[in-house]
Amino acid sequence: MSYTRFLVFFSLLVIISCSEKKNKDIQGNSNRSNNKMNNEIKTKGQPKVSKLINVQENQNKTQENQKTIEIGYQETYDKLPKIDLEQISQSEFQGFKKSLLKLNSALAKVYSNNSTFTIITSKGKYRFNRLNNKDLNKVDKYSWAEYHGFFDDLKLYVLDDNHYTDNLEFSSLVLIDSITNVRYNFINQFDIGFDIPLVSPNNRFLLIYNDYEDESFISVVESSGERNSRTFKEFASFKTDQWNIKEIFWINKNSFVVKGFKQESTDDKEVNINSYYKAVLY
Repeated sequence: MSYTRFLVFFSLLVIISCSEKKNKDIQGNSNRSNNKMNNEIKTKGQPKVSKLINVQENQNKTQENQKTIEIGYQETYDKLPKIDLEQISQSEFQGFKKSLLKLNSALAKVYSNNSTFTIITSKGKYRFNRLNNKDLNKVDKYSWAEYHGFFDDLKLYVLDDNHYTDNLEFSSLVLIDSITNVRYNFINQFDIGFDIPLVSPNNRFLLIYNDYEDESFISVVESSGERNSRTFKEFASFKTDQWNIKEIFWINKNSFVVKGFKQESTDDKEVNINSYYKAVLY
């Protein structure tokens, strides 16, 4: 082979080798880019669970990151005014009856799956376990939460915190302020949880209530302060063993009405006896 032909042949080998290496590099970069894109698509919009605080599994860490205030001790209400319920007629009650103020059902701020849900506050994310009947049947102790909704004006999450131990179930109402990151635990008067609170039209009061057997309990909690420093505290309460609560709702910024009922036996029949009341807060 002549020297000139050798140089041409060697040059072609170099060009082919470089071309193959370039193609491999391009293919490798393309694969890495595709893998990265697939990972981004896969994780886009999902919470990073590893950075969440699992409330039921790590109470100590939760307490370090979130201030907790307990509301509703009986000794506190004993020092406060009692709610004065004035009896009214059925026609008056029907005249007051309007649509109730309900929770916001558009909840883009809550991530959930079959086993947990996550709420987001200004200080972080908090993950709660959902009820799993399979787990409940296998263990002696179990904790879970039930999510109810979000008060948009007050920026409050509403949920029940539940605990099962020794074949007994306990439930408590919890409000979590998404701005201040404060958690409010409401002390139950009975063995069952509260109903979903009702917010007054001016957002000043929360109406919190429940009943058990022949007893009913109504409490009013007052909201004060600006949005980034809002606090809640006990305002007044009412308790009776004469009737249960059938309906209750606000009629203006400082008044609400209640429809009570009790069962009585008449001529071997159980009949509901209804009564109607109005309360004005000052």
